Amino acid sequence: MLSEHQSDAGVQTARFNHSGSILASGGSDNIILLYKLSTAPASTTLGSTWVNKENWRAVGNLRGPSLDVTGLSWSKEDKQLATCSMDGSIYVYSVTGEGQGSLIHTIRNQHYGWVKGVAFDPVGRYLASHGRNGVKVWDLQKDWALVQHMKQPFEKAPESAFRLR
Repeated sequence: MLSEHQSDAGVQTARFNHSGSILASGGSDNIILLYKLSTAPASTTLGSTWVNKENWRAVGNLRGPSLDVTGLSWSKEDKQLATCSMDGSIYVYSVTGEGQGSLIHTIRNQHYGWVKGVAFDPVGRYLASHGRNGVKVWDLQKDWALVQHMKQPFEKAPESAFRLR
């Protein structure tokens, strides 16, 4: 299923939305793919006798990052998908129930180097991001204002930790 990323690209991260109806994957091809379960008959891979039990199909792709996608997070209502990248940016997309999306917000140059992870809070008001210079919290209700920057104990975190997993 996740083989739809470019042939030489690896999948770095994948997350189901909260309802389980859409799967997002991000890869080293800088693309976020959105998948939905298809009602089409199950298929086999050419030359194989193995039959897919579930039939997930790519229904959308989101562009923005110029380097590897390193993290994904769905908002509480599954209407937004936040992504982060080795290009040092955070991208937030509006996503429909059909798996179509469009870029609605970008946060750039807020972490030293690349952004290692993103997460929406359970209430849906905040977005947190993590980089070498700490964890930052953004308030969606205050026009994406930075409301918290926790620097300790992240200042001495190795830059290469992602590549070691």
